[in-house]
Amino acid sequence: MVVKDSFVLLTDQNTYFVEYLLGELILSQSINHAMVFNEKEIAIKFQKMLYQVCDLNCSVNTYL
Repeated sequence: MVVKDSFVLLTDQNTYFVEYLLGELILSQSINHAMVFNEKEIAIKFQKMLYQVCDLNCSVNTYL
């Protein structure tokens, strides 16, 4: 059985990316609220967008 990795975005302030909608950024202290990406490439695209639009540094981390 093949298990695919999932990914979350962790900010420099140790909060997780939850949502960015209509110019509003939502972060959470809890990984349970984090947006989970099924593809690393999509997570990286969101990481780059958040840096460009919100000046927010994030790392792409594996979600277990």
